[in-house]
Amino acid sequence: MDNGRVAQLPAIAIAFHEQRERVQGIIPATLRTATPIGPDLLERVRAALERLTGQKIRLDCSVDPSLLGGAVARIGSTVYDGTLQTQLANLHRRMVGE
Repeated sequence: MDNGRVAQLPAIAIAFHEQRERVQGIIPATLRTATPIGPDLLERVRAALERLTGQKIRLDCSVDPSLLGGAVARIGSTVYDGTLQTQLANLHRRMVGE
């Protein structure tokens, strides 16, 4: 406080929290959904991501009204896209390719 660094405390707290999670083997992930999801489904998503990665997940969720349906999960640089738009695009590619 004497050196005028109080404004840096939130950034220090975030860095400390991230370091503590790394030591505990917890990795951050984000989940964007078209509509809000309940706690039961959220826990199932977290468990599925933990099985995929073999690590503990801290899941931050948000609602993205631009999504037609489904969800997008991001863990680091890996994206799991289960949106309706992507599923329809995949179906279109398969149908055109036949």
